[in-house]
Amino acid sequence: MLRSVLLCVLGAIIAMPLQAATECSEAAMQHASEVVNKARAKLLDAAVDEMDTSVPPVVQDHIAEMKDVLAQFVSHYMACQATSQPNVKEIQRDLATPLDANKPRVNLPAPNPELEEPERRVYGANLTIDVRRADVADDWIAIQVRFGIMCGEDTMLLVYAPREGEWRQILRWQSGKYRDISGAFGDFFGYVVISKPLSNAPVVVVAHGRPWCTSGWSVFDLDVLGAAKDANAPHVVLHREASYNRTAEPPAVLRKTSYGFQLRVKNMSVAFEQLFIQPVIYSYAMDGDHLYRVQPVAINGRNFVDVWLQSSWADASKWSSGSNTRSLRIEHTRFEALRRTGNVTFRFGPVRGCPTEPSRFQVELDPDSGAPLYYRLREGQNSFTMLSASATPDPRCDGADLMKRN
Repeated sequence: MLRSVLLCVLGAIIAMPLQAATECSEAAMQHASEVVNKARAKLLDAAVDEMDTSVPPVVQDHIAEMKDVLAQFVSHYMACQATSQPNVKEIQRDLATPLDANKPRVNLPAPNPELEEPERRVYGANLTIDVRRADVADDWIAIQVRFGIMCGEDTMLLVYAPREGEWRQILRWQSGKYRDISGAFGDFFGYVVISKPLSNAPVVVVAHGRPWCTSGWSVFDLDVLGAAKDANAPHVVLHREASYNRTAEPPAVLRKTSYGFQLRVKNMSVAFEQLFIQPVIYSYAMDGDHLYRVQPVAINGRNFVDVWLQSSWADASKWSSGSNTRSLRIEHTRFEALRRTGNVTFRFGPVRGCPTEPSRFQVELDPDSGAPLYYRLREGQNSFTMLSASATPDPRCDGADLMKRN
């Protein structure tokens, strides 16, 4: 379910234009930048306790003000630009220079345990503006603005398109006010623009993490946004959230594919004492206005078993043999209940090929108490299918351990 704190403004292609009467003088631009700099100064001056994940109400207000004046400044600038042959490097320079943005990153001083003075210059630090062409829609310009918060960053995405000789803002994607830092759009932030296969209408895919101070684990949000007639009510084609490991480098990779898009993260393995983290691939294809998860979801057979066991049955069933769905669902439910007790740990055993059927494999999973479990699967082109699960090994799968060194 979409978090209530999200504030998203996505205009339709017929969105209202920026004010045509915008004054484009150097003095007007300077005034607009001064408004941003004053708002940022208030943020930088906010006193907060070291590693405090809560966001005081006054800081919440300052963050909201900072985003509003930043969006106004960018829109003011874009309203004054010609729509033909825009130079994104020049736009980025022109936006960053008056705001003193895109400077070398400033690291906060090391904490001094003998001092109990609140920290300043945390919120609003390291202001960064990144301007790019927006993937498939070459005439779109995407402007990503981010600034520091406690233990991370908050990010706002603004997208502009040329309409009737003017740049019009068609997307403003940001968080709403948040009481703790996990409400920010940070940790990582990525976006791509893909096209619907029939209408060729672009949609924006955005993925971001949720910052935190003390844990290597957090939750990411994945949103696919289509245009809507009501600028304040975007058409959310897809929203998904799931856990991921923040310490992986990089923590996430979002990219376009020939069929849609793909997000790669790392998550805890079912055999976490043995492997700790394993890759998870979220691949989506678009069919009309609908998105559905497709393969690949894993990088190898053992990884597939890991992902299959931890996925919802709604997803896992799509990767399961249709002739054995009932027994596989029983096994999936049983394993999920067993894992949730927290009383059993697992280790992966050998992964063996089945010589008489080269596309088939058997993956052993050993609980710390009880008998091993054997999962048999078939490999396809960039895909795997779960065939069966049993407490006894298949004697036909007696090949060498394919994962002995891993």
